[in-house]
Amino acid sequence: MKRLKDTPLVKFFAPTTIPGLLKNYLLIAAICIIIARFTATTLWYANISLTHIIIEGSCIFIALLAFLVMWTTHSMCSTPMHVVGFGFLMVAIFDLLHTYFYPPLGLYPVGYFDLTIRFWILGRFTQAVVLFLAIHQFLQISLGKWLSLGVALVLPLLTAYLVISYPAIMPVLITENDLTPAKALMEYLIIAIFAITLVSTGRHLNENGVFSHKAIFMSLLLAISAEVCFIGLAGTSPFYNALGHMFKLSCYYYLYKGIFASTILYSYKTMAFANQHNTNVLNGLPLGLVTFDNHFVCTFANHEACKILQCTPQQLLGYKLDQIHRQLSCDNDSSAGIKNQFCARDTISNLLISIRNYSGEPIKIILNARYLETGAYMLLFSPAQKEQELQNLQLQTRTILDSVYDLVILTDKNNRIITCNKSFEKITGLSLNQVKDQNLAKLCRKLQVSSPYNLSKSLLNVDSPPLFEATLVSQVDQQKREVLINPSPVTNIDNQLIGYIICATDISALKNEQDKFLRQEKLALVGQMAAGIVHEIKNPLTTIKGFSQFLGTDDITPAEAKEFAKIIEETTDDINRVIIDFLTFARPRAADMKKVSARRLIESVQPMLEGTLFMRGISLKYNIDKREATIMADESQLKQVLLNLVKNAIEAVQQEKNPWVRISTGIKPQFNMMYIKIEDNGVGISEAEQKCLGTPFFTTKEKGTGLGLSICFQIIQEHGGNISVNSQPGQGTTFTILLPCIEIDKNPLSMSS
Repeated sequence: MKRLKDTPLVKFFAPTTIPGLLKNYLLIAAICIIIARFTATTLWYANISLTHIIIEGSCIFIALLAFLVMWTTHSMCSTPMHVVGFGFLMVAIFDLLHTYFYPPLGLYPVGYFDLTIRFWILGRFTQAVVLFLAIHQFLQISLGKWLSLGVALVLPLLTAYLVISYPAIMPVLITENDLTPAKALMEYLIIAIFAITLVSTGRHLNENGVFSHKAIFMSLLLAISAEVCFIGLAGTSPFYNALGHMFKLSCYYYLYKGIFASTILYSYKTMAFANQHNTNVLNGLPLGLVTFDNHFVCTFANHEACKILQCTPQQLLGYKLDQIHRQLSCDNDSSAGIKNQFCARDTISNLLISIRNYSGEPIKIILNARYLETGAYMLLFSPAQKEQELQNLQLQTRTILDSVYDLVILTDKNNRIITCNKSFEKITGLSLNQVKDQNLAKLCRKLQVSSPYNLSKSLLNVDSPPLFEATLVSQVDQQKREVLINPSPVTNIDNQLIGYIICATDISALKNEQDKFLRQEKLALVGQMAAGIVHEIKNPLTTIKGFSQFLGTDDITPAEAKEFAKIIEETTDDINRVIIDFLTFARPRAADMKKVSARRLIESVQPMLEGTLFMRGISLKYNIDKREATIMADESQLKQVLLNLVKNAIEAVQQEKNPWVRISTGIKPQFNMMYIKIEDNGVGISEAEQKCLGTPFFTTKEKGTGLGLSICFQIIQEHGGNISVNSQPGQGTTFTILLPCIEIDKNPLSMSS
């Protein structure tokens, strides 16, 4: 045989609670049986009217007491508590009518013998429905205190009037000799409602809430037991009559204990928990906190206050402000003003005062005092030494930054500027107040930093941000400054990124020295270039001279003379081309910077490119980003770069079986940059050749001058961008032009063709 705690019914409810509750129920049931056995033949039989009045009066008293508890705490009670409180008022009215019309008293109307049973049924039905609604919390609408009272009074009184005035409204429940099946059916209905509520209550026995589910569970068991005693012929037996009323009285006791007594205790427990929680929070504050009531009696002191004052809470609690003031004052004259401010309930902010702690040691504290609306007064204080340490730390950090010769900016992880040093203010002409809380990108635009892309790229590379050079325009004299920027990430103790520190070294003087050195190198380069020009011009001049000599003889025919003249003209064009490229490289014209749409720039060169590539049998592909990017550029110079790079790509794919050239554009909004890529599937460029790209007069072509790419690199550099190359021999080449944007349309539309 299974043990009680292993049965499915017990497991369905709360395994750790059901056995104990069933033991209590059996004990109470045994006591009720013993009392009913001894009183059934004595008190109940001999003085049935008085005994009935006492038992029912006790139940009515408990029901009314429950209602009064709810009524006096209505604003603090939940809706289920309102349902139970007003419901028990209705139950008390029905029980009162049941007691009044009890047959032995002879107060019922003539021929209306079962009137008392009708009010009994109405009372038990109301009790069952009220508990069902409260436990399941079906009603969440509050009608208000007085309206609910009116409903709770009108409903039972109206029902009583109808039952008394119209006997046929309910079936006959009892005759002078027997109980009717209608009564048994109603009792079964009431038991069913109690049972449903019992099951729902059993599922929540271990929950803590407004209701004590354990006490309600017990009351429901006793209510069912009481109803069982009044079913069928058993209801006419004095023993079962007495036992049923004992069960009912016990049920009311547990109802009061489970709902209203527990409500009061629950409120106190909730309040005690809240007080303890608040106390723990206040004790965890890193500041000393002492509160006084409106009579200046100390009501609370947290742990930090006791630690600072070197005392126990008992040495402060209950003492008046005057007594504590005398204990702590170093000098009564100097502290008299503070005491007067306390008494006047003035607000005190960051006041430095000297006191003696309870050990007699002099200390200095930073005091803050606030007057609360409740009439209380709150003091907040901390050791002045601790405040000074924090202030000194901030001061030392600022002093260190200001002593650094380099420009220093400190930002958070979102690139919002937190602080800067004196060198930054001196060189840029911007004060801390002008740049604080600004975004770093906005500052770069204001200072016209030449390489914002490199800065953004460096910040993204948290592990090893690279150094890079840039120029900025000082707001003091509008002069360009050359700087070497070194960004570094700032992490917390968990190695999480919290910001950046950006150092910039002014290398303008160093750059001037480098320029001198470069001028010397340029002189050497001019010599090399002169040699290159001589080499490029010498052979054509030899050709011209030779054919000119042929033209001076009399042995040539007119056709030969015409052919020799054509050769001389072509050779002269080659010399002219070399000279023009050299002049373009040596003396580039000033760029005419205007706002240019990058997308429309590509569209403007499409007709020229498509015709050229179509005639050569080369496929031209596009992958154009339709987002609008506006750049400051010389449109004609950028077209020159694009045409030159595409021309190189055309020459590189001449020998391929399925030659193609692709032009792609895109935007990098996080860097405020846009790119143009020219790709081909040509012969590719070796690593050694890539290192020489852009060098004047370096070329791999038979008839090239080596100045075309040099001019392209020079133009893009003047536009604040750069050109990168990615190539492998036999796998094609990709030239990427990167340019800064001034405006970006972030609508993410793109088109490939």
